[in-house]
Amino acid sequence: MKRTIYLTAIIGFIITTPLFFCSPKNMQPPNEIALGKQLFFDSILSSTYKLSCASCHKPEFAFADTSAVSLGVHNRKGVRNTPSAMNVSNAAFFFWDGRAATLEEQALMPISNPVEMNLPVDSAV
Repeated sequence: MKRTIYLTAIIGFIITTPLFFCSPKNMQPPNEIALGKQLFFDSILSSTYKLSCASCHKPEFAFADTSAVSLGVHNRKGVRNTPSAMNVSNAAFFFWDGRAATLEEQALMPISNPVEMNLPVDSAV
């Protein structure tokens, strides 16, 4: 009996998960996707104009980093490993410590962080 309930729950999860993540309400308009991609790879969002989000969230490594701790502007060391940015639009929280509740809130924090990109948000807007 327990095994049947367990298997039913697993199968239900496998079947319904793709429906949730692929539903039209979670899809972004193509123009927003294009803008996000452009900003993600643009180094204008760092104070030295040398770093972009992709400097640490490397596409070839599932949008994560191979270094234990990434280097920011002026080769300043961060304090944590860069988490993967892959498929995070529906995440419940952001950063390893959960300090950002939304993707929009998260996007501004590395830009203004003095170790990471070191650009005041007012200058980025």
